[in-house]
Amino acid sequence: MGHVIRVVANYFAVTDVDITKRVKGLQKENEAKKLAMYFCQELVAAKLTDIAARFHLSYVVSVSFITHQIRKRERENSQFRTRVEELIKSIVKQAT
Repeated sequence: MGHVIRVVANYFAVTDVDITKRVKGLQKENEAKKLAMYFCQELVAAKLTDIAARFHLSYVVSVSFITHQIRKRERENSQFRTRVEELIKSIVKQAT
């Protein structure tokens, strides 16, 4: 999971800690964090419990909800889908 988080962090010009840190209360949209969780599930096949722990989430269902949001947005928004595909290529390229 660490590799995926690093690539997503670099793409969004933030740190790994920015993506994985726990934020209390209402938070604004954190696309980097959501995409990192999605890629951890889709590309690494990490368990939801492991993803929740890594991203400091109290509820496993939060991971499921977030990854569902990403899939839905991917289907509905071609620009977003293109960005997701770019990130996937970057993750795979840097892993090899």
